[in-house]
Amino acid sequence: METFTQNKKLGLALGGGGSRALSHLGVLSVLQREGIRIDAVAGSSMGAILGGMFAATQNAEDVTERAVKYFQKSSLFGSSRKPSRNDGLQARTGIMGWIGKYIATASIANWVSLRRSLLRKNPARAAIKTLLPESGIDSLPLPFAAVALNLSKGETTTFTNGSIQDAANAATAVGIVYPPYEINEELYVDAAPISSVPVFAARNLGVDVVVAIDIRSPLPYPFPIQHGFDVLRRIESMESKIINDREADTADILLKPDTGNVFWGDFTNLAPIIQAGEDAIIPQLAHLKGLLS
Repeated sequence: METFTQNKKLGLALGGGGSRALSHLGVLSVLQREGIRIDAVAGSSMGAILGGMFAATQNAEDVTERAVKYFQKSSLFGSSRKPSRNDGLQARTGIMGWIGKYIATASIANWVSLRRSLLRKNPARAAIKTLLPESGIDSLPLPFAAVALNLSKGETTTFTNGSIQDAANAATAVGIVYPPYEINEELYVDAAPISSVPVFAARNLGVDVVVAIDIRSPLPYPFPIQHGFDVLRRIESMESKIINDREADTADILLKPDTGNVFWGDFTNLAPIIQAGEDAIIPQLAHLKGLLS
């Protein structure tokens, strides 16, 4: 067996996607088992939480254990109830599941006209307080970046210093669904519309090779265009895909774990999602080791 010597720095770009983002854990675990050193991590949305956890501990097994325990037991995310066949592929339990169901059926125009977000609190904030340290990003043992959209300035912000909890709160404030997160009188929301897979942020952390994990939902199949709102929805989804693809495609290795039809708010069965991450990285190991040698 050939000995692998890592001569180049590896950065990970962990994309957003709610529960599907836990496929990142499978990738992290395989890399550590293979003795591949991770030198920096950038995250968007849920990827910012998991990436921040890894940057703080550098231990994939510990991150996986704590994340799974929290998300499956939290009433805000998972549920102790086992999904039944009647639930179908998208067992929507807990508040997160309710959110998805409401968004699918509500008249968006009605509630957007009344307040800045559908919900008044972001459940990710409780997760961040529990799972991430209160320290600053500068004090983490591993270079880390979180990406968010600055609504006040109209630009993308990459957090590489300051409070790691503030950075993660800004990165997970899903626009319209949750309230924008305020830092120093500026408002931030999730960067998913234009930087769901933060390859640029990872590259800027001084690495040579970037592995990106993209668990975005595919562009919805064309639906009947019956009125202006349908046109607007289709244009928005196309714009987001095109912009995100341009960044994601610059990664040296782009992984797309097959998480099936799992709804982003369903945290009831995480083992297959984590396994999807392992299945995505294993075929790329020889290529990755070659890039890092």
